[in-house]
Amino acid sequence: SISLTSVCEGNTILSGIERYIDFKTDAGDVTVLNSGFEELIDGEWISVDDFATHTAVAADNGRVIRLWATNSFGTSYSNAIELVVGTIPTIDLIDGVMVCNTNNIEIPKPSLVSTSEIISEGWEWLTGESWESFDPSNFSLEEITNLKVRYSATNACGTAHSNEASVSVDSPMSIANIEAVAATCVGEKLNLSNPEITINATEPTAQGWQVKGLNGTRWKEYDVNTLVEASQNGATIRYYATNNVCGTVYSNEMPIIVNDLVSIADIATSQNVCSGSLLSLENPDLV
Repeated sequence: SISLTSVCEGNTILSGIERYIDFKTDAGDVTVLNSGFEELIDGEWISVDDFATHTAVAADNGRVIRLWATNSFGTSYSNAIELVVGTIPTIDLIDGVMVCNTNNIEIPKPSLVSTSEIISEGWEWLTGESWESFDPSNFSLEEITNLKVRYSATNACGTAHSNEASVSVDSPMSIANIEAVAATCVGEKLNLSNPEITINATEPTAQGWQVKGLNGTRWKEYDVNTLVEASQNGATIRYYATNNVCGTVYSNEMPIIVNDLVSIADIATSQNVCSGSLLSLENPDLV
């Protein structure tokens, strides 16, 4: 009989076959005079002369073969088997990514196709001239600005590697301190100057001013063309910038000072005075 373990592409087909010949009679063992293989083609068994040295290729998948052996009593045949030709895994292409040095590397695992069970798989990065395994979710990006990565997978037929891709490393932006906001009168605009933003690799996707009221309300966008109201006196303002890699950063915070018009208390009704006398006036209260 013959049994088959998957033979890998590039190896001889016999490397995947366990071959057993056991012909016996009551008188004892009988020497096998000849043996070989046949292939089932269009319903007929055809002798395959070069089978012992044939190198397996993907096209051999599905070929049906059997073993024959001849001794002095005649010829016998083994069971028939269907060839299974394995290959090293196939790995989809991977794309380069940009990551922030304060985060883990988030890079999608590529799809794998394998003709046999995957024994091991994982990410590798190029350090010097050699590739080393690493865990993207637990990898320090300090002092790294760019690294090469690839994905590897191993099955019974060997190890395959994906293409190489670059992981570019960005660091968070920084915003210069904003200066104290000059006092503003009700109905006027705040005199604001955008602070300087230090950009490392990735441009901001959004930036601007934010304001938070006195009652602890959430920060919200602030339009610099807004005419301030008296109720905004004492509110807090800051600047922000965000990008798709390292997220959002904020400046320091500064209070808003809003001056309202002076309020004058009502003045008393004037008294009649004689010609040549002075008016008796009291200055009203000012608020």
